[in-house]
Amino acid sequence: MMKKISVRLCLIMLMIIIPVQSVSAYEDWVKQYLDPADHKIEMGDETGYANCYAAYLDVVEKCIEQYGDTDYADGPSSGTQITTGLSFLKLVDFNGDGTEELVLVFNSRPKEDAGRYTTWDYVFNVWSFDGEQAVLLQDGTGLFGTNGGIQTVCFVKNQYGSFLRRGAADSFQYYFYYGYKKDNDFGLAKVLVWEELYDEAAGDMRREYTVDDELVSEEKYNAEMETWNGNSSDSEAFLLTPWNTEEKEKTKAVIDETMRFLQQHSRDKEEPEEKEEPKEKEEPKEKEEPKEKEEPREKEEAGDKEKTKEISVPEWLLHIGEKR
Repeated sequence: MMKKISVRLCLIMLMIIIPVQSVSAYEDWVKQYLDPADHKIEMGDETGYANCYAAYLDVVEKCIEQYGDTDYADGPSSGTQITTGLSFLKLVDFNGDGTEELVLVFNSRPKEDAGRYTTWDYVFNVWSFDGEQAVLLQDGTGLFGTNGGIQTVCFVKNQYGSFLRRGAADSFQYYFYYGYKKDNDFGLAKVLVWEELYDEAAGDMRREYTVDDELVSEEKYNAEMETWNGNSSDSEAFLLTPWNTEEKEKTKAVIDETMRFLQQHSRDKEEPEEKEEPKEKEEPKEKEEPKEKEEPREKEEAGDKEKTKEISVPEWLLHIGEKR
């Protein structure tokens, strides 16, 4: 009974700070701990890019083709602005193995329909590289929400590595840390939650703390928060729904810087050059005996005459012994 009452009260509070159309989605989000969404960039059958950055660049280009480039539009509330199309881009080495993963966020709602924006329109992807192609490690809807719908991409670094922190914080805390777990698989590594619950026996609200769905003391919870949030100097936050020009330019600068890096450090897939077939080795020809040089026939005849002349007998010798 206590649980049912606390959920109702919690939802009433959520309705105050979150647009009405997203309450059911938010409730489902909390229950499912941000299960992966069905949104991702389809890679098709393309493999064999020359390196990791070329594969990531292909993912980004497909995202822009499908959802549009980075742009801005007025949100549903007066004075609010939201990022549309490609909304965030950053390379992060989550486990320090030297291979950077690609964190990509896009707004699945078209710019012309921005007036109906909800926090669930933002979809995040985390991509890795398997040596041949980009591989989707994780995807989901919603990042880190505060103040009734402001969405922020948050990164924290602690003793376990780097993590993408999702969830929400207001008169409650829902912290979900995505990164490499102990088994080296990428996914939901830690869940820290505190919320106000109505205690029927006491007739008042009380705070409940959980770590990975296990009830803990306030002291234990705070210790885990300190460990997982790491040093504030190692944390980063980038607004997707900027309230001023400075925040808008900060996020856009990271998108542009990452895009330039991918373009500069990727190589187009090169077709292998056709190798010339080696020519068959010709067998050496048998050495022919040199032919005797034939003298022209006229010269031969002249030579014969000369020879005849040389051995001719004097006429007087032929007549020796003849009677006169």
